[in-house]
Amino acid sequence: MGVSLPAYQVQLLIAIGLLGVYAGWRGGMQRMAGFYDMPSATKHLAYGLVLGAFSAIFIDQLFITTVASTGVVYFEFILLMFFIGLFQALLVHFVLTRKNVRMLRAPPTSGWTMGLGMGAIQASYLMIRMADPLWPLLYSGFNLMMIGLGVWITLFMPALEGV
Repeated sequence: MGVSLPAYQVQLLIAIGLLGVYAGWRGGMQRMAGFYDMPSATKHLAYGLVLGAFSAIFIDQLFITTVASTGVVYFEFILLMFFIGLFQALLVHFVLTRKNVRMLRAPPTSGWTMGLGMGAIQASYLMIRMADPLWPLLYSGFNLMMIGLGVWITLFMPALEGV
């Protein structure tokens, strides 16, 4: 993915995406987290950021690029996205059922933060794609409408990944 955006626009969009971690942390984590599992939660937040970047690139290459160029969403793409979501859930389940996570009784907080990281990076990636002036869909270019949609995505995508 090569977009012709200035660095300050990319940095602003990534910062907006990472605000989703803050919103999700203040919205859900604050009620269920004890201080004993914060190191585990922050470690899994970093895992979520990396997994979110890989899954965003994967989804972009398999789905978004084709839909943007053809303008058609095929039924096979819907099934593919469903299986990608299942794969993400299985991967999170695999990571969170390791012995050291279970011994701390930290899977809820670790899973929540891992999902927040995945959703934040995926939201940032999608905003960068939408800010591209050559993006063929409805919201294209770096403008207030795209930033508003990006803020909306940022507030909901990390929380949905965290759940």
